[in-house]
Amino acid sequence: MRRKIPISKLTIGMYLDGIDESWIKTPFITHRFIIKNNEQIAKLKELGVKYIHIDTEKGKDTTYKEIQPEMDNMHFLKTEDIVVQMPKSRDMEEVVFFKKDSKQNAAAKYTQENLKVYYEELNHYTQIDRHTLIQGTIIDFSLYIKNNLLIEHIVEYDNRDIELTGGMLSREGDFHIKREDNYKYIHYLKEIVRLKSLNGGEQLQQLKNAVIRENSKLLMQELFLDPRSGEKIKECKTSVENIVDTIQRNGNVVSNLITINKYDYYTYTHSVNVSVLSVGIGINLGLDKDELYILGIGSMLHDIGKCKIPNFILNKPTRLTEKEYSVIKQHVLLGKKILIEHYNFPSEAVYPVIEHHEKLTGQGYPNGLKRDEIHLIGRITGIADAYDALTTARPYKKALSPFESLSILRNQIEDFDEFIFYKFVKMLSN
Repeated sequence: MRRKIPISKLTIGMYLDGIDESWIKTPFITHRFIIKNNEQIAKLKELGVKYIHIDTEKGKDTTYKEIQPEMDNMHFLKTEDIVVQMPKSRDMEEVVFFKKDSKQNAAAKYTQENLKVYYEELNHYTQIDRHTLIQGTIIDFSLYIKNNLLIEHIVEYDNRDIELTGGMLSREGDFHIKREDNYKYIHYLKEIVRLKSLNGGEQLQQLKNAVIRENSKLLMQELFLDPRSGEKIKECKTSVENIVDTIQRNGNVVSNLITINKYDYYTYTHSVNVSVLSVGIGINLGLDKDELYILGIGSMLHDIGKCKIPNFILNKPTRLTEKEYSVIKQHVLLGKKILIEHYNFPSEAVYPVIEHHEKLTGQGYPNGLKRDEIHLIGRITGIADAYDALTTARPYKKALSPFESLSILRNQIEDFDEFIFYKFVKMLSN
């Protein structure tokens, strides 16, 4: 619905649908766009505009009146019924929540030798989505399974093609390949897509989505190893464009582009998941193609600063100490420093990087920003990041279900943008 409101009530997340000035007299190319930051509001006020028009179907209303009845009718669980509460000083991404009535591995004991081997080996492997491997097809690379700290082979490639069997694919744990075999894995996926294109079948679109998703993951893995690669940053643009096109073509459905992490956390997988979720939210908020690209690449690189965090902290298989957590928090500013040195990185795309841990209450980091001080795409990425962290397992805690994770976010809604959360819930329910 189109509404006329005083300029004093204009806030981030509203959709501007016209002002009482000629567009020639303003610095904006159009007078129809979603408000993303305070600078846009300040420019409108500088013009002396007293009233503007908003479209409440494409953005926020002044009081959330249009969503409050639906929000009240959405039945969520209480946080205390889902998890064991941990100290409030920790952030959700650092895994503060342990699922109630479930056996945790927090007490597992690892020797220093175990940990040393684990940290040395981890970067030599790539986690892949088990659902991309199809029984009866042929691979020409070794396949591994990871459980806790142990990575062991399922089948070794010795220059003879391997037929995937049900026994191989039924193993519990995260499937891995050697990082040197990444290109063979992508070739396998493309070949499966080619065969399905010839023969038809319901799996075709899912496989096409898998190629986009897994290619993006492998790209992020390489970028975390070489964050100053201008070429890899350019490739991120193509990945994001593919993600945007796929979500829009599939009717805003994001599920086929998400990797479900049932066993452990991988920064490169999390990065792609957050980008997919953020782009999905952006589409549902009515962002245009250029804005979706900015959001997509910023959210895909939101954790790039973690490449500077020591492995023994980033991949620690037990809970972090307060000191280790303070080191992890440095990834935000480290990421900003890395990306502003790339001349071809869009300047506005830095907001997801530096603001995805900010909270509307001012209790986030690194700058303790409050409410309208947080950019729209920072708010979007913050919700996507928290949700994916909650639905991802770690060696010492189980993943929460989507509904449980949304319930926790709802119970802490004062930290997040309520309208974006509402759009997020509606998107996931499609």
